[in-house]
Amino acid sequence: MFKKHIQVQGLNMAYVAAGNADAEHVVLLVHGIPVSSHLFRKVQLGLSKNVYSVAVDLPGYGDSDKPFDFDYSLQNLSRYFSAGSYSHLRAHETVLDIVCRLLLAKTKPSYK
Repeated sequence: MFKKHIQVQGLNMAYVAAGNADAEHVVLLVHGIPVSSHLFRKVQLGLSKNVYSVAVDLPGYGDSDKPFDFDYSLQNLSRYFSAGSYSHLRAHETVLDIVCRLLLAKTKPSYK
């Protein structure tokens, strides 16, 4: 497992990737509020043999940017997952709103 950073809509977002990046399945793990990607460390260890997993730090959490004048509403946070590709999504509690918005929009981010 290793931490990476990606620029998304002007923000530096951190994520922890584990497993084979060429795996058939990519699992996006989205933490709840007020935790971070660290929540999924044991889950990722278990998944790493079969899939590529990405545990993201939402803006304002973990090692992602924490701008003072940022709109931290769930509606706005869902915009940061609006393009790309993953095959499975796992969310923790309060961010289910983000997951529903992603599914309704049928858009997916790429973390490879």
